[in-house]
Parts: sequence; structure tokens; C-alpha cells
Amino acid sequence: MRSFLLLSLAVVCALIATVQAGQNWAVLVAGSDGFYNYRHQSDVCHAYQVLKKKGIPDSNIIVFMKDDIANNPQNRHPGVIKNTDNGENVYPGVPKDYTGEDVTPQNFLNVLLGKDMNGVGSGKTLKSTSEDRVFIFFSDHGAPGLVAFPGKMLYAKDLIQVLTQMSKEKKFDQLVFYLEACESGSMFNKLLSDKLRIYATTAANPFESSYACDYNSEERAYLNDCYSFNFINDTEAVDVQKESLSEQFDVIKALTTQSHVCRYGDLSIAKQPIGNFLGNSFKYNYNGLFNRQRPVPAPKGTANRKGISSRDVKMDWLVRQVSAANDVYERTYFEKELAAHKRDQDVADTIFGAFSDAFELHKVREAREIRLNGSNDDRCTSDNAVDVDCIKSSVEEFEDACGKVNEASIKYVAYIRDACEAKVPSQIMGEQFKKTCSLLNH
Repeated sequence: MRSFLLLSLAVVCALIATVQAGQNWAVLVAGSDGFYNYRHQSDVCHAYQVLKKKGIPDSNIIVFMKDDIANNPQNRHPGVIKNTDNGENVYPGVPKDYTGEDVTPQNFLNVLLGKDMNGVGSGKTLKSTSEDRVFIFFSDHGAPGLVAFPGKMLYAKDLIQVLTQMSKEKKFDQLVFYLEACESGSMFNKLLSDKLRIYATTAANPFESSYACDYNSEERAYLNDCYSFNFINDTEAVDVQKESLSEQFDVIKALTTQSHVCRYGDLSIAKQPIGNFLGNSFKYNYNGLFNRQRPVPAPKGTANRKGISSRDVKMDWLVRQVSAANDVYERTYFEKELAAHKRDQDVADTIFGAFSDAFELHKVREAREIRLNGSNDDRCTSDNAVDVDCIKSSVEEFEDACGKVNEASIKYVAYIRDACEAKVPSQIMGEQFKKTCSLLNH
């Protein structure tokens, strides 16, 4: 009997050792460009600093960012990126794996799949195995069924396919995905299977904007996104071996007051400590040993802070730059930029106003509100998944007819979602876009 017990103990210890032998990997993505989008790269830079501090080595952290903020002519402190008022410079040391034109959806997906990236950026790619844990953080603009890269879109259809393939090919033991974007819940809602060993949280449900926080008049930028700042600040402040992902979710949800933080996938993963993914301090068979009594408070001056819808940031930012201009030349420049953005917004309003009228999409929206208001669930999971095939093909129809989705038009992808829900074929949508945009171009 004693021999049997010793043998059993040896087997358990071997299993623990095997699990603990796995590595932690992180992929961090800022999908935007332009100084008015300062916050996305700021979030990613700060996340990098925290993950490294918590023990993940540079060799296992892969960073995508345009890298046009730190030394941007509009940056009054060259080489400096801050994520909070009076905060430290979070830019030094951040890996320049994929910058500039290499920040694309396809490169991101190829990196996740561990494909050969020789000759592209640093060439670093995800080399995780079935014993490893992967953390992905993505910060940028979004819309139903997509998130943005500079000039291009990453569609839910393609992301879910790649995550599913990674799971089937055993490229991780478990994966955690934190996503900051408008309508980010739509990327996972009823699309991400709970059988894939993936746990995801999002800054917003499938129907609402996420929010930018902390406009700083000295830096002349929004320094962070509310959801992103809340999870990064929490991770930095706590013992990552003693707080679970579920407890962190509760903290983020409590502090992110203007959008609804959601979670999807395999929720059993949330029982583990955050250090299993946002650090390098794996604990085998964690059972919720720590129970936080209250959320980690936001830094002084940021508690109960109010953000601005990400949809409104560019307009708000340009108005602020006109007001804060130091001379007539700078004011004239920003006045022209503001006028151009207003023209873009007027064009988008016209295109999608006609689009909505043509297919009577107000009826779809009204029916959805009745359905959602009558549901006992929250809006994270209470409606149908987006039609990923229809969204992708219809957005491409729009771009063929009217030009690239931009800051002014991205919010109207919600109208395309409505048309998909009404079973309007993508080709018919394309004909409507061509009709309206050809008239606008004459």
C-alpha cells in the first residue's frame, strides 16, 4: 500500500512538473495609426512593461504597433509615451517586432499560427506548444464582426478560424484574449466555442462603443482606453498568484462604467490566477485562494472618471487641437483637418442614411431592441451572433464602391450588420453602395 501511495505521489508530482514546464507567451497589438489614436499604442506599451515585470521574457512577447506616436512631430515630448497623468514613460524597451507597414491582419494571423515570418519585421512568431499558455491583447477601433488595422480590417470570421485552428493543432494549453474595441463582444459572442480552451473578455458588448479616458492637455491626447487601463492597472497592482481571472473581470467590470465588459468562451479558465497568463508564475490547480474584498482603486485623480466614446475621439481631438494651437499656422492646419473630417462624416451619414432607408433597417433595429429588452440576459450574449460571412463580403462591397472604411464610416458597419440580419444579399448591398457613391462622386 505504501509503495502504491509513493508511486501515485510520484505520478502527481510528474504531472505538476510537466504542466509547470510550459511557457507563457504574449501577443500585443495596437491596430491604429495617427496621433489622435495615441491611447492604443500607449495601452500596448504599458501592457508590455507590466507583463515583463511579471516575468514574461522578451523572447516570448510579440508586439505589433505602427510606432508613429513616440517620435511623432505632434508629440511634445519625443520618445515619451504615457498611459496616465503624471505616469512613467512606457515606451522604452518595447520590442519593435512588427511596425509601420508590417502591422496587418494577415501578419497577425500568421504570427498566431507560428508561420515562417522570415523577412517580415523581426520575424518573431508564436512558437507555443500544447504545454504553453498564450495571452493576446488587442487595442483598436472595431465594429460588428471586425476590428481595425491601419487601412485594413480583421474580420471575426478569420480570427475565429485561426483560433480554432490553433486549438486543433495544439498550439497552446489554454489561451486568454483581452480585446479593446467598439462592439468588441461581436467578435466572440456565439462564435467562440467553449471547447477550444480559450477565455476572452471584451471592453464592450456587441452593440456599443468602448471608451477613451484621460485626455491630457500637456500631451494633447487621450492617454488610455478605460477598459484597457483598468485591467493593466489591476495586473500591475496585485499579487498575480493570488487573484483569479474571474476576480479581475469583476474589478474591470466595476471600474469600466460606460460600456459593458463581457466574457466568452471557456469560463472555467477564469478560476486560474492571472499570473498563469499575464505573468510567468504558474500555479497548478488553483482553486480561488484569494478573495478580494474590494476593487483595486484607480490611481489618484482617475476614480469615477468619465471617458468619451471612441467613435467621437477624432472629432473631439481635432476641436481641442484648434483651441490649443500655439500659432496661426498650427491653428490653420488643424482647422483644415477638422473640416476634412466633418466632410468625411457628412459623406458617411449620407451613404448610410440612404442605405438604411433603402432596406428599411429601422425595422430591424426596433425589433432587436424589443427582443433585447425582453431578455433576462445581459446584452453580452442575449442576441444572435453576427453573420460573419455576410459582414465580411458586404464591407468589402462597400469598400469597392465607396472607399476604405475610415473613422467616419466605421460606426455604420452596424447598419451592414442590420442588413445582414434582414437577409439582404451582399451583392444587393453593393449595388446600393455603388448607386449612392457614384452620385456623390459626380
